[in-house]
Amino acid sequence: TSGSGTDLTIGATGTAIFTTSGAVGTSGNIFTTAIDQIGASTVAGNFYIANDTSITLTGALTTAASNGIISIDANTGTFANGANTIASGSGDITITADAITLGTSVTNSGAGNITIQPYSTGTTIGLNDASGTLNLTSTELGYLASAGTVTIGVSGGSGAITAGSAGAIDLSAETFGLTLIGGSFANTNTLTLAADKSLNITGDTMSIGAALTTSVTGNITLQPKTTSTTIGLNDASGTLNLTSTELGYLASAGTVTI
Repeated sequence: TSGSGTDLTIGATGTAIFTTSGAVGTSGNIFTTAIDQIGASTVAGNFYIANDTSITLTGALTTAASNGIISIDANTGTFANGANTIASGSGDITITADAITLGTSVTNSGAGNITIQPYSTGTTIGLNDASGTLNLTSTELGYLASAGTVTIGVSGGSGAITAGSAGAIDLSAETFGLTLIGGSFANTNTLTLAADKSLNITGDTMSIGAALTTSVTGNITLQPKTTSTTIGLNDASGTLNLTSTELGYLASAGTVTI
């Protein structure tokens, strides 16, 4: 750990508890631990932690008083917060793991961003869907609280994103814009964002099966992952190909960019 007056307590059951007046790790020098449980921790600075198998919160984690960044990396393993909140003030929050289970709120109370991303670029992602190794239900999506952007997926990700087979995804009561990054995207039910919030989807192929809705000044952007990917609009050609029906599912009072 780093920072003046830093305390790290190892509990009897192998739980790390951080009580600090400074940061824990940095982006270039991440605090790496073999302990896979983090207890109730208050960090007065940024918090960067990694474990190569799994990380489970057994107590609340906060950097809110200092608006510190929270970065949790469970490598190819799993992350779960159970009934334990995560709060960063206006600091960005990034959770990296190939499987993630959220049991309660992950909160950025300012304009900072939240990123939920797999460690492995090929990991599939499911949003309120039966498929996907990294799978978030509509309830779990509702636990994400930010006035900035929530990004789900990793830069360069090649895994498929599927959405909606378990029901509609209604984020109209949330305050964040949404960015999805994968090798492909397909939805079988509606996805709705709040007023003035934009939707950005990256994938080399897309199958739009129900309405994607933004309102007021919210925009929709659909873009290929690979710059050379051809695009077809109600056309026989194009790797990223949208029929006239699919184009009609893009509901925005703002701008649609393809």
